[in-house]
Amino acid sequence: RRLVRVCRRSMALSAGTQAALTEFLQRYPVNDALAGYLQTCPDEFLAKVISEFRAPQEGEPDYVPGHVTDFTAPVTNFIQRLREAALQAQGQAQGQATAASTQVAGGQQQAPFQQA
Repeated sequence: RRLVRVCRRSMALSAGTQAALTEFLQRYPVNDALAGYLQTCPDEFLAKVISEFRAPQEGEPDYVPGHVTDFTAPVTNFIQRLREAALQAQGQAQGQATAASTQVAGGQQQAPFQQA
């Protein structure tokens, strides 16, 4: 799975993160596979999931009418969006660094408003 590759580690969660994750999973129950996956994520990633995830509201794509007792799909979708945003930001940063190094290496460092 794609998600497993992002959050694989051998260290245990910090006590504070473990407590926050336990509380999060009580509030938003997920299946065992996702709960296990979350245990393997870095503390900073989990902090973002825990602080930014909100249960879907009526009218949102992940909303399920009635009483939701399994948040696996909405939490998984949220994690995928976080991961995609991080990859996109990383790609943009790499692209900017490559463009800057190419301009400097070629001796063609120009102001953005100058035409070649």
